[in-house]
Amino acid sequence: MNLELPDSQYSSSDVARLKNELVAINKFEPFTEPPKFADLINEGFDSWDRVKSNFKTDFRFFEKLLFRIHFKRKADFRAFERGNILKFLTIGYLMADDVRYFNEFLWFCKDDPDFKELRLLSLNHFKEITGENGCHSFPLCKAEEVESFIRSSESFDAEPISKEADKPLPKIGLIGTPSFFSAIDKELRENGYEVETFFIPYHSDKLKRIILKSGPIFRAYLLAKGINIKYTTLNFDHKDPRIQEILSSRKLDIGFHKLGFIIRDNIIDSFRTGLFNDHWGVLPFIRGRSTIEYSLLFGFPLGATVHKVEREVDTGAIVKIYTYEGITQSRTTIQSVKREIRSRLRDRVVDSAKILSRIGEPRIANEKSKGLTFYSIHPTLSRYIEERILKSSD
Repeated sequence: MNLELPDSQYSSSDVARLKNELVAINKFEPFTEPPKFADLINEGFDSWDRVKSNFKTDFRFFEKLLFRIHFKRKADFRAFERGNILKFLTIGYLMADDVRYFNEFLWFCKDDPDFKELRLLSLNHFKEITGENGCHSFPLCKAEEVESFIRSSESFDAEPISKEADKPLPKIGLIGTPSFFSAIDKELRENGYEVETFFIPYHSDKLKRIILKSGPIFRAYLLAKGINIKYTTLNFDHKDPRIQEILSSRKLDIGFHKLGFIIRDNIIDSFRTGLFNDHWGVLPFIRGRSTIEYSLLFGFPLGATVHKVEREVDTGAIVKIYTYEGITQSRTTIQSVKREIRSRLRDRVVDSAKILSRIGEPRIANEKSKGLTFYSIHPTLSRYIEERILKSSD
């Protein structure tokens, strides 16, 4: 699917009429609780006025339902079920200007001719809501406000903090695939830190999980890459409480992770100060997946945020926001942007360790209400970003 408007018998006035018919509210009567996914795809579902009433008052009312829809991308649906999903997503996009609804629409539509009017409305709205630079609006604030937040946060890590001269440096645990940590481990040690690296051979992606659990094959991979780092393998299920027992016994103060699965309490609670994550995007605005892609789509500064890990996704207090100007002037693919940001991981982890050594706890608020949680982006939007935003910025 592409983002070009299809040839159509509809005039601009027809499109406006179709849009008005779809979003008009005949009776304002919001839900008190969001409908369940099973309710939405029921053939008898007719609560569209209620759906529109909630979108009008607070589009984030449907966060849980959007999350469920995201997980149903690969499921098979009957025509009326898919029609209900697409109608809900189209209403959400037209009323909230939230590109997440359009992203899910692309996953479910599949160029089906039965939904050509919904497709026309969604594509037309995308065209209307993107600026001359190709960037899409963010429904909670403007890009300038994100830049202002970054500037205001810069004073926190520079603030002098008095501490006892003989206070020892925190003990650091690196947890994740050892290939991420070889250079980080070396530089932290050179800066006087006591460091331990831990490997949990598990990943949410099945193929990566097989490779990580392969034992000799994985060790051969590290050897071929020239990665020589001492690490402890925690060869348990990733939710096993024995992981916490081992980590806690090491009396680690700060943890940095690069793990490819949802982190549980058995890891989060194993560090005195906390476990920290290098999130590729500016928090609190963009949480979740495909954060580099969405940053580009919204015209936000590119970079990463080091923050404390909590039970909710990307919500812990912020140590520091790192941004990199000029990336889009020299790179024309999303992967090349990601490689550049990944290449700065060592600098971010070492710098964050120094900040935490000085201030103890992260001090920048990560307000959940300022941001949205995003899910993996559709290839059509990725192509749009490369062709319309990255290549035009060169």
